Amino acid sequence: MLKQFLLKEWKEKFPFFILAILLFVGLAALAFSGKAEMAGFVAVLLLMAMLPLIGVMIGSSSFAAEFKNEAWAYLFSRPVKKWAVWLIKYFSQLTVLIATYIVFFLLLKLLPKAALEIIQSSSLRMGRSDVSLFSLSLLFSILAFTIAFSISILSDKQLIIFLCTALIGIGSAVLFEKYLALLFQLSPRTRLQGTSFQGALVFLTLSFVAASILTLEKSDFSQQLKKTWLFTKFVAAFLVISIVISTAWTLGIFHSEKKNIRSNIIIAGDAAYFGTEKGVFRYARAQNKPKKIDGTGSALFLVDFSVGGEKLAVLKYKLFKVGKAKMEAPVLLVMNKDGSGKKNLLEDYLKKDSPLLDQLLWPCLISPDGGKVAFMTRDWKNKKYGICSINSDGTRLQSQPLNLPEVDWLRFVGWEMSGKSIIISALSKWGTAESNSEILSFGLDTGSYKILAKNLRNPYSARVSENGDSMVFKFYDEKDSKEVLAKVDLRSLEKEEIYRGDSIDGLCLSEAGDKIAFIADKSKLGIYSLPEKKMKAIKAIKELKAEKQSSLSYSLSWVSDGKKVVFSDNINGGNYLRVFGEDLRQKKAIKMLFSPWRAQISALGNIVFVPNFMTQELWTVDIDTEKWQKIY
Repeated sequence: MLKQFLLKEWKEKFPFFILAILLFVGLAALAFSGKAEMAGFVAVLLLMAMLPLIGVMIGSSSFAAEFKNEAWAYLFSRPVKKWAVWLIKYFSQLTVLIATYIVFFLLLKLLPKAALEIIQSSSLRMGRSDVSLFSLSLLFSILAFTIAFSISILSDKQLIIFLCTALIGIGSAVLFEKYLALLFQLSPRTRLQGTSFQGALVFLTLSFVAASILTLEKSDFSQQLKKTWLFTKFVAAFLVISIVISTAWTLGIFHSEKKNIRSNIIIAGDAAYFGTEKGVFRYARAQNKPKKIDGTGSALFLVDFSVGGEKLAVLKYKLFKVGKAKMEAPVLLVMNKDGSGKKNLLEDYLKKDSPLLDQLLWPCLISPDGGKVAFMTRDWKNKKYGICSINSDGTRLQSQPLNLPEVDWLRFVGWEMSGKSIIISALSKWGTAESNSEILSFGLDTGSYKILAKNLRNPYSARVSENGDSMVFKFYDEKDSKEVLAKVDLRSLEKEEIYRGDSIDGLCLSEAGDKIAFIADKSKLGIYSLPEKKMKAIKAIKELKAEKQSSLSYSLSWVSDGKKVVFSDNINGGNYLRVFGEDLRQKKAIKMLFSPWRAQISALGNIVFVPNFMTQELWTVDIDTEKWQKIY
């Protein structure tokens, strides 16, 4: 019987399959006629509009033959349960839709690279995850097909079924997305993920399956109004159940996730600090485990912190009641380094009409003496940045616009020694031929800025010395196609070239700010003395494998209070921490427990911190005893 049903349904729905194939042939012809980019956009249109539409067409005529020939009595007289009849017809027709997607998927593999890049880059951003259009299209198509199939037991008028399917499907999907967003608002510790919405679409689909099967089982098909009313009641009941299950699904996804490490490790004095989705932690030399000094409670999961003097600044978001409404508002806490004496510096400034409520505040940087905190603002509507500063006691909030043309990305580098200016790296016109990275000195009182350097290579690598009198950075010299490591005196603005080569990686300034270590030309380790203004040592390192680590930029750190340098490397297929003295002689190589994929290592005394971002764990290793310990 299953074979008969399958052949019957394929015979009836075969025209829709042919229609899809013709659309695919048209797409292929467009792609190979030299209009690959246009073909990519057409493919996206097919995914998000035409294929769900074909799903509706297939499902809307599912029971048309039974209405037309008044064959309900004959269908139910067969020795098969009603629910079995429904499922057999459903899965028989679903194979047509799935076959359509398989053909489309195979066609995509044949398209030119330009078309594929457009399709692959097209995704829907939900929370912290991207949902591919292909998976989203498949779920929407199955949902549309299921709704149309379910409604088709009520009427043979395909136009009515089509309109009802469009209204119910789009309305329900939007309703579920809004509900999940509301859940995010009500529970700040939860966030909307792509898997949450995809799960909701599955539960929504199953609601219509259950409602249609029960209607088929319970109703009298001679009474159209009662049958329609029964179906409506079942759909409403199962939609409520779907909302409950979607809520549990979303909360379950969140609670099962690892609480990610959200920052690099900051070394300050005799302690190390790091941020995670659980909060900000402090690891002191005398302790073997970190201590939480501030919980996040962040609605947006944006948490940034910095350490200066004896103070710690934490910038995060929490839900507050502003007037009669609840909204995400920034919290800028300043506290002692042990977590005591917390004070929210923005508490008196976040009123109902405060301009800060309409902007994203991110990131923050406390001054080296702990007396002042700077933070960036971004006006999403007008796409403008600003720089604010406030004293650590909550007084004298200043805000200055940053009038940079077409700026896409900003980052604090450090404070100048006067405390009146802050160093910023900026990326403008990203993704274009005119893209440029530069470093600015921004006056907090005046709002004016000076450009210190242009054509940066990796603006993240720029470093300001501890006392704020100098900065090291690397840039690209287009004339001789070389990377240049340079130093600028922030008082006189005089520049000094340190090293010129094919590549420069892993810039690391010592805690005292007097030495910088780096990897040069993918084969040499160099140490430069800033006070002496000379290269202390540079030497080719045996078995240096930088060229084989395409996914990993070198991460260096000073260890043993600035007497040694440590970095991760690959030796004979194994991952090691290699320790060198100031004379650039290797002291030891410590076998690593995992691959340091994009790990930014840091050191506190003889303790090296190595994050494993693949498992969201933080490990330490004592370079003297070579003992490893997982601390988070």
